[in-house]
Amino acid sequence: MDFFNAVYGRMDTQIGLAMENMPGMASPIGPWLEKAAAFKEKINLPVFHAARITDIATARHAVREGLIDLVGMTRAQIADPHLVAKIAAGEEERIRPCVGFTHCMSELRPACLHNPATGHENTLRQVIQPASNVRKVVVVGAGPAGLEAARVCGERGHDVVVFEAAARAGGQVLLASEADWRKDIVAISDWRLSELDRLGVELRLNHFAETADIHERNPDVVIVATGGTPNIDWLQGAANITSVWDVLSGNAPPSGDVLVVDGTGRHAALTAAQYCWNKGASVQFATIDESLATEQAYAERVVWRRWIHQSKISPRFEEQLKEVRRDGNKLSAVLQTELTGELTELSAGQVIFDYGTIPADGLYHELREGSVNSGVTDLGRLVAGEAQCGSRQTNPAGT
Repeated sequence: MDFFNAVYGRMDTQIGLAMENMPGMASPIGPWLEKAAAFKEKINLPVFHAARITDIATARHAVREGLIDLVGMTRAQIADPHLVAKIAAGEEERIRPCVGFTHCMSELRPACLHNPATGHENTLRQVIQPASNVRKVVVVGAGPAGLEAARVCGERGHDVVVFEAAARAGGQVLLASEADWRKDIVAISDWRLSELDRLGVELRLNHFAETADIHERNPDVVIVATGGTPNIDWLQGAANITSVWDVLSGNAPPSGDVLVVDGTGRHAALTAAQYCWNKGASVQFATIDESLATEQAYAERVVWRRWIHQSKISPRFEEQLKEVRRDGNKLSAVLQTELTGELTELSAGQVIFDYGTIPADGLYHELREGSVNSGVTDLGRLVAGEAQCGSRQTNPAGT
């Protein structure tokens, strides 16, 4: 046990030298393969290793180079339970990759952000069955929700077109991937785009869909997945505030000293803080909660707490942003302590605020009165896999 702890706990000088002389270990792919290989060097037993080996290329490398004898791919098969079957079928490129989002390690487990069917197989199918009747489907919005809806409809055999206003599909996933340790989550959209290409789903980028575009297609089904917009306009002095979206998209580059205020306890504000810090800005950070990243899973909270300490940022807790006003060539942010109501003013060159999103639902409201179901989904029927009950008889204006 002492030797095991030495190898897997800390890498001492002897083990370090052994690793340097080991072929193929100059730049290992898996984060723990070096330590697993060092352990294997010291014992005369087969070594089974399972820790963040999430793709077939890494698994092959580990076994082929003799670093380990057997690979365990737990989270990889939570993301895609058909991983082995796809390899056997020669469809390795279709494997849904684990993106390391750690929902499988949260209180929600078993769950997978990338695969909504995992843990919910009684109501959601891992393998989509073809539909008996082919319908024309329009999906508006190519964020993760719109892409997944288009993928499922494509698997069902429907005639699908997706409209996306931006030049690139992915929605908020593209912004979230700006965090140093979350680059892999871009595969959430990339994998679906690959599947849409395989299924022959039409994707129209740089196309802001309007009512006329929808009617021109004469669809049987319209799925509105237009996401939302930053929820900051309600705040006094909103014109002086920069949204997290504008920062992470590059539309409002950080400069000088910035104050980032987190009103949700999620990833957005911390991602913006890290982005600004990486760009050389001086960062102040305040949150409405009593601790960092309260709405996130344990593993995610640990990562953000470690980064805050490493970056030498001293966060302020239990403070809510109340107002931002211009003060000469700087901004003055008024924060209110949640516990006592005490007001504090902080000066910064830029104030970045996250308070979640509000629905971008204009198109939905324009279309709903002309729909068979008045834009309301019967969730009970949806979960049961039954047809929606709306009809032109119940909604005479429906088209």
